[in-house]
Amino acid sequence: VQTRLALVLGETANPLEIRAEFGDTAEKARRKWVIPVAVKVPIASITTVPAGPGAWQGRLEFLFQLEDEGGNSTPLLESELPLELPDEAVQSTEPIHITYDVGLKVRAGEHRVALTVTDGIGGAASTLTWIVTVGDGGEVTIAPR
Repeated sequence: VQTRLALVLGETANPLEIRAEFGDTAEKARRKWVIPVAVKVPIASITTVPAGPGAWQGRLEFLFQLEDEGGNSTPLLESELPLELPDEAVQSTEPIHITYDVGLKVRAGEHRVALTVTDGIGGAASTLTWIVTVGDGGEVTIAPR
């Protein structure tokens, strides 16, 4: 529901301090284009629990939803990422992040994109939205909503 509302209303919240980096060019895959996206989540913002000596566990859930300029939406692209992290990563004073790579399949044109990342243990969720345009040659432009 949170992802769909963000897609429609453009409202966002980012307590997990996530960011997404979209590729400049999409690759052709039959009649659609695949846009590479790297979602970055700071480890310091994720709730982790001990998983044995020197190890921690966490879980992230990723939900993408897209809607084209005609109002046609794609089914949610859902993925869960279990995490096994060493002490050094969890207790580091330096910023370290998890990177989740995904390819979004779209037709050429303008799309509204919403992403929700949820901390599967702590329950906090961040939602971001963009306007993504794919040209006939695969060029990608991104604008915040």
